[in-house]
Amino acid sequence: MGGKGCKPQQIRANGGFSLLSVLFWGAIAGVAIILAMRIVPFYTEFAAVKRALVAAAAEGEPQAIRQAFDRRAAADYITSVSARDLEIRKDGEHGYVVRVAYEKVLPLVANVSLLFTFEASAP
Repeated sequence: MGGKGCKPQQIRANGGFSLLSVLFWGAIAGVAIILAMRIVPFYTEFAAVKRALVAAAAEGEPQAIRQAFDRRAAADYITSVSARDLEIRKDGEHGYVVRVAYEKVLPLVANVSLLFTFEASAP
């Protein structure tokens, strides 16, 4: 046989993925995507809370601030915070400073949960 043959030293292993590694990384990616889908609403609500705080802080007096925040909270579907949760204090330069802090719990499996702590303020 005069053709070129492969010698044992010249054989290289395939560089592809095995089925097991594809399933493993696919499962990790799936868990990460599901977790992200459950976390993103917490941060979108927090962004709405910050926008509502800034808009309400411009109203002037504490009662008007609370009413404005309640209107914005109803329009933006904010359920974690209400006007009762706002801390409003007098600031000499800016009028009133409005602050809110709250926590959200994301149950994962059995007794394992994630705790998110949010805090925002507006002059």
